[in-house]
Amino acid sequence: MALPARGGRGPARNYTVGAWDPGARELTIDAVVHGDHGRASRWAGTACPGDAVGVAGPRPHWTAEPEADWTLLVADETGLPALAAIADALPAGHPAIAVVEVADAAERRPLPTAARLEVHWVHRDGAPPGPRGPLAGRVLALEPPPGTGRAWGGGEAAAMRRVRDHLRGPCGLAAEAVSVLGYWKHRDTDRWE
Repeated sequence: MALPARGGRGPARNYTVGAWDPGARELTIDAVVHGDHGRASRWAGTACPGDAVGVAGPRPHWTAEPEADWTLLVADETGLPALAAIADALPAGHPAIAVVEVADAAERRPLPTAARLEVHWVHRDGAPPGPRGPLAGRVLALEPPPGTGRAWGGGEAAAMRRVRDHLRGPCGLAAEAVSVLGYWKHRDTDRWE
């Protein structure tokens, strides 16, 4: 992916910074390569150390609310780096639940945090990722803790839509307490699904 000409704007995607080493001028990001379904996945599949990219600066989509009684974090592999960064930023002792869909147990990763984080790993075990994966069903089956909660989610668009509708509907969270984003769209996901 080439940098745009000075003053121009090229294709852009948001990524979560995993690490920044200012001395070495190295920026580490996690990217999920899920075929050539989109511009970002195609770029990530061919990127090499030393390739030039543009950086526009931080653009957080969600910040922790210390006044919330609990926090729910939901993601598939594409949202896992952001989920990890959010979990790490939660206040010490804050009750939190994470529901994370990955291919299998080998894809689990540590989620360091000072919060009281309960992690539910959901494995596809050979099933393809996408709108009919087990993530949304696992979230719909959760019994929310008492009190006022906040929720963040990132993953396949149709699955995230189901999660968002549930959290704002039957779960009873206020719309402003829910930030659930479609990070990618499966080819089988109908635009209006």
